[in-house]
Amino acid sequence: MAAEMLKSMANIRIVHVPYKGNAAALNALVAGESQMMFSNLLTGMPHARAGRLRALAISSARRSPQAPELPTVAEAGPLPGYDITPWYGILAPAGTPRAIVTKLNQQIRRAIEAPDMQSRFVTQGVDLATSSPEEFAALIRSEIPKWRKVVKDSGASIG
Repeated sequence: MAAEMLKSMANIRIVHVPYKGNAAALNALVAGESQMMFSNLLTGMPHARAGRLRALAISSARRSPQAPELPTVAEAGPLPGYDITPWYGILAPAGTPRAIVTKLNQQIRRAIEAPDMQSRFVTQGVDLATSSPEEFAALIRSEIPKWRKVVKDSGASIG
């Protein structure tokens, strides 16, 4: 979907080549069988730092502390508004009592904000962030129209 957003915003043609996972796609890129891919920092940067690949940009809105030399796609393009910041969240069933949601949020935040957890994830290229349940709900709501457009523009379908 990152490439589909790039295609749409930059008005370029890219042929999607499906691989069975990131490792196979990276191997194909290193071998010269494909010309580009979007990879995460953890698996892509070692190849770039070893000179086997050329890292071009970071897909998120901000430069990464793990690779500050890389511009964002928005900067490199320039493609203002290009932002693919992967996120993960923890959800509870609808109707979960507010007190339980609050307690879960507090405990999860405490764990994520612990220095040992922060350092462990930084070494993996992950920028940890916490939010309130309301902020997370707002993030999800803001992502839906963006990805709806990318899917529509790509012509992708389930089937």
